[in-house]
Amino acid sequence: MLGAWLVTIAAAAAGSSGPAADIAKLQQEVRELRQMLIQSMQVEEQRYELLLKLLQSTTGTPPPALPGTLPHPAAAAPESKPGTRTGSGTLTGRVEVTGAPREQPVYVFVENVRAAPARGRSVEIVQKGKQFAPQVLAVQRGTQVRFPNADRVAHNVFSLSRHNAFDVGLMNAGNAGSPVVMGEPGVVEIYCDIHAKMWAEVLVTPNGLYTQVDGDGRFRLGGVPAGERVISVWTAGVAPVKKTVTVGAGPVEVGFSLTVPPRRAHNNKLGQPYGNYGGE
Repeated sequence: MLGAWLVTIAAAAAGSSGPAADIAKLQQEVRELRQMLIQSMQVEEQRYELLLKLLQSTTGTPPPALPGTLPHPAAAAPESKPGTRTGSGTLTGRVEVTGAPREQPVYVFVENVRAAPARGRSVEIVQKGKQFAPQVLAVQRGTQVRFPNADRVAHNVFSLSRHNAFDVGLMNAGNAGSPVVMGEPGVVEIYCDIHAKMWAEVLVTPNGLYTQVDGDGRFRLGGVPAGERVISVWTAGVAPVKKTVTVGAGPVEVGFSLTVPPRRAHNNKLGQPYGNYGGE
């Protein structure tokens, strides 16, 4: 309504043929009303900023932008795909595994949820008895992994895996070596360039939505954002097996089956067979 008054008064001022004093008076009223309009908009913006702070401090959810204004930077909605929903749900299910040792860990994880890399997280895979311990592990992208040498002999840990290749170099007994950052999602196959029978595999997940399957093959994973989600199951020796499910407010049951083939011989860090120097 204030805008309509401005238009009416401005039109009257422009078309008036009365005395100059009347025109000047109308012009003054236009200036005063314009100032009132500006002050009113400022008050509304201040109220919006206050509401934004209150909502973010209590729910973490910013309010929508005022009509006719640009969205507040903090109110930008996260990127989502068509068909996604708000809220989260829980995944439950069972994994049947054949061909792998019963004690070998099995992991279930969500692939298509974006998350920042893990910060300040570090794990160890110890070299002891000419073996890696643990041999099978899952970590979130951004995690640092150390390979301390607890043996009396030297080791040379390396990986030729795509996007996460590394070589820590020769490590004498008692040497912890430099940490390796697992920067990209995927399976990282890890070996020793001196001892051919040493191996480990690390699953690097794109987010923190993963869990280890229990001894009965069951799993439960909560806090999964609602919508169509790609759920994968993995253990050492196989590529992840994927299924797409629709996650809602209630639990979603999903089952998997894995067959792990016998482990094959691998090459050294030069891509060549170990030959006679691949110690036990």
